[in-house]
Amino acid sequence: MGILLVAGGAAALATVPVGNNFPVAKCTPLNDGVFINRTLNTPGYKLPNGCRDAGHGLRQYTMTCVGSTKYRTEWVQPCPSIVLPDLSFFTNAANNTKGINWLAQVQGKQVNVSFLNSVSLSNLSSAPVIKIYWLKDDQNTIISQEEKLSILDPRSTQGFGWVNFAFNTNPEVRFVKAVLDSKNLISESNENNNSLIEEVPANWLTSSSTVAVSSVKVNIIKASDSPAGTTIPGIQKVVASFVVFNSSTIPEDVNFSSFSLMSTGTFSPTNWKLYEGSLSRFILATGKSSDGKISFNGFSSTIPPASSKTYYILADTLDAKINGFLSLAFKNNQDLSAQGDFSADTAQVIGAPLTFGPLAY
Repeated sequence: MGILLVAGGAAALATVPVGNNFPVAKCTPLNDGVFINRTLNTPGYKLPNGCRDAGHGLRQYTMTCVGSTKYRTEWVQPCPSIVLPDLSFFTNAANNTKGINWLAQVQGKQVNVSFLNSVSLSNLSSAPVIKIYWLKDDQNTIISQEEKLSILDPRSTQGFGWVNFAFNTNPEVRFVKAVLDSKNLISESNENNNSLIEEVPANWLTSSSTVAVSSVKVNIIKASDSPAGTTIPGIQKVVASFVVFNSSTIPEDVNFSSFSLMSTGTFSPTNWKLYEGSLSRFILATGKSSDGKISFNGFSSTIPPASSKTYYILADTLDAKINGFLSLAFKNNQDLSAQGDFSADTAQVIGAPLTFGPLAY
């Protein structure tokens, strides 16, 4: 009757309800199970509906009264699927930058409502715990940790809720990991106020999410003396100048090491050079041109915290013709590369797209 058999006579999983009746002194039906008294002289207790392991593996139990002196237990196995929600992060700054206001949000995907339908929000004994770990590396080397509580409705399939926390500003922090622990946090009270913990299936215990973080940030800005308008063709003419500002949220030197620009115009300059701070200083790097892309790589320019440096790009424009023009541009923020000197974190770059010119000849 609803039990599948396998070789050797062992009972397999029952995918349709299987049940038995049990005699008691008194059975009182409830919306979410039954309340029984084994004898009239002993306290009664509640038998709830739900998914639990009563010694035979996880089963979905439904409890009903059969008259006033019997109760019936029906079960199916396995329990309907319960998928723990995902954890996700939201910050007050882009690109997971270290800051002061972070959110860890728990987002529901699929929940076994029939298992949890007896649990009302007012009966939650405590909120699920979200543990925040500050990690030194991607091997889960913990620098420090903290726990946060959030009032979350476990029956929701839309959005569970969130917790906010302040970012640990230790410069060694490279990753933040949030772990949701919901084990044994759902409880009810029976009519005698005896605590009864709902048994939560093993695949509904914990979930975690880890993101890489960085305190390093730089801004690229067009310099006030970047040339524009009409110019005369010649050798080593300034065709663009820009500023890189170290705006890191935690004080740290930034090492600026490479960038690329896109060139558009009616001719192709040659002999690209990069200067730092002043044209009277030594050449910082030479550039290579290919298919309209000008690349400067392999140099090192250190920018102190809350400071900036100006960079000048020079090229030979002897091939420019009358009515010719030239424009250069950072197309996106990935066109510039910088790293934290201590943390080695890749810098978050902001400021692109940024166009220089056009220069008319």
